[in-house]
Amino acid sequence: MVKEIPLYGKNGEGKFALVDDDDYEKLSKHRWFANNHGYALRTYMESRRQYKAFMHREIIDVPADMVTDHINRDKLDNRKSNLRIATRAQNNYNVPTRQKQTTSIYKGVTWSNRDQKWQSSIVMNGKKNHLGYFSDETFAARVYDYFAYKMYGEFAYLNFPDKLLGSYEKPLLRSSNSSGHEGISWCKDREKWAAYIRKDGKRIFIGRFKEKQEAIDAYERKQHELFNDGGQAYGKC
Repeated sequence: MVKEIPLYGKNGEGKFALVDDDDYEKLSKHRWFANNHGYALRTYMESRRQYKAFMHREIIDVPADMVTDHINRDKLDNRKSNLRIATRAQNNYNVPTRQKQTTSIYKGVTWSNRDQKWQSSIVMNGKKNHLGYFSDETFAARVYDYFAYKMYGEFAYLNFPDKLLGSYEKPLLRSSNSSGHEGISWCKDREKWAAYIRKDGKRIFIGRFKEKQEAIDAYERKQHELFNDGGQAYGKC
């Protein structure tokens, strides 16, 4: 059974922390506050010095070099089912995008003025990795989700946790590509733009087009058709 513990102070007025029934008795003996970051804590004196104790750390025993991650990102939901031990890096994975620092509402997605498309990217081992350009902002976010889940597992913050792509192969832009777009190349002998896409290791021919933009549009339609969802593009005329 879930119990509520009232919080005090300017940040805690009218707020409650959620705890399990078996934790309520020991926690309710103290007066709890909310800090500027939204966590529930209390203060206590020891050897004439004042210390702070966070509620979530009193519920689960966490090693000094680890942190407590709130799975649903609600910092006041301190039920044991919502708490897990994590490294600081893993805890940072479970964070949504910062709205003031990005052009997209989705994590891992930004608008490219140069390409006039949505760019999907992810940080792996401290380096930013490009995942592709997309006309559809939502699809770009789902591509990010796919790689974030593969990389970070249960700690990944997902834009669409209930719509995870079943598969996706990162597009490759080969040095011989003459279009600057994945899956599109110029066929000199036919004087047309050819479009290809890859899925499950197989190359799929889409068609040849007089205009490059027609080929790009056809590629993106096929991309959504195959995966609702993605593909790796390259090929010869």
